[in-house]
Amino acid sequence: EYIDEESQEVDGGASADDSGLSARSGRARKPQWTAGQGAGLSAENPTVTAASLHVLRCLADYIRLSHVLGDANHLVFMAICTMFESALLFTFRTFGNQGALESHVGAGGEQLTPRLRGTITRLRTQSRAGAVFAQPSPGPTGGAVGGAENAAYTSSGNLYGLKERCVAAESLGAVAEELKRARSTMESQLGAQNGRAVEHFFSRTVDVVEDLREHMYKTVARLLLSIDWMEEEIGDSEKLGATKKYDRREVGMQHSKWVDRLLGEFRQFGMKLKCAEVPVSVTQLLWEYSTEACAEKMVEGLARVRKCTAEGRACMTLDLQVIVSALKGHQQQLGGGREPPNMRIVDTYIKAFYVPEGELLHWAQTHQEYTLAQIISLVNQIAGANNWARRTRADLIAQIE
Repeated sequence: EYIDEESQEVDGGASADDSGLSARSGRARKPQWTAGQGAGLSAENPTVTAASLHVLRCLADYIRLSHVLGDANHLVFMAICTMFESALLFTFRTFGNQGALESHVGAGGEQLTPRLRGTITRLRTQSRAGAVFAQPSPGPTGGAVGGAENAAYTSSGNLYGLKERCVAAESLGAVAEELKRARSTMESQLGAQNGRAVEHFFSRTVDVVEDLREHMYKTVARLLLSIDWMEEEIGDSEKLGATKKYDRREVGMQHSKWVDRLLGEFRQFGMKLKCAEVPVSVTQLLWEYSTEACAEKMVEGLARVRKCTAEGRACMTLDLQVIVSALKGHQQQLGGGREPPNMRIVDTYIKAFYVPEGELLHWAQTHQEYTLAQIISLVNQIAGANNWARRTRADLIAQIE
């Protein structure tokens, strides 16, 4: 049953049994910031906007209409596809990183998955909205700078639109889950001759919602965690007047100064999430994506170290242990407490310093998670610490390249 938003009258003309779609509450109401069990509208206190409920209502009407259209019901399916595609495209336009779309060289986790990139590109080409979509220039928050209202709610003062992103992502996801539940009904009504069209719609559009959701949360996590300074602080930087940070002769008991600054940023990050009052499930995702961004910055910073001794490598391990211990404390507050898995990429990079010379080429070939520049930097660090001959170093780098 559906509740008319204006008259509040119940419309019993459509049922979940008829279409496979369901709408539990048609009234526009304040989102419940509680992650529930199940999927779509079956979740407890789902986050669904009034607009998404309207889309679901229209989709259910379309499916019900296809009962009486017979051979022309493929037109109804085309209308369903167009409506959902428009919602997905608008969501990306508002909250997606358009800079990553324009270039295949993305910024870490903000880079689009091939599936999401292909879908957005296709929709921009097919839809009339593509011409409008291309006009706004990408802003620093990842969204389009096309209006004062959009710029206001995606600004740093509004936590880069964290609440709005959460509502948009979870609401679109709820619509996608309801469509998946209605898939068997669509397939039976459209027949085998339209089976390929149904498969393409779900695999190339509906399933992409999860990619878009991940992209939106990764983007805002990196905006909320201010760590652009890490590479220079960790690595040897003539600009900062520090060029021998890990070229040490003794380990010591004190971690590096940049670790304290990083942990301070994570504390600020946690406070921002509390202020936004997003669901626990989303909070956990944002913590995961923030530690992923941190790990990437740490590896890049360690790769900028020019000279490193065995004692310096031990200091790197100490720095990592302090960070991991602090992050485990944050996880315990969220009901977790395990070691952040994203930090393993840092641990592996640090320990690679001890790989024997004869095994380094194999190690480099089997660790594609690191860039070529990071691997070459590692080789240079090992070669410097072990007094390799120049020819030995050059030969290994040539094989890696």
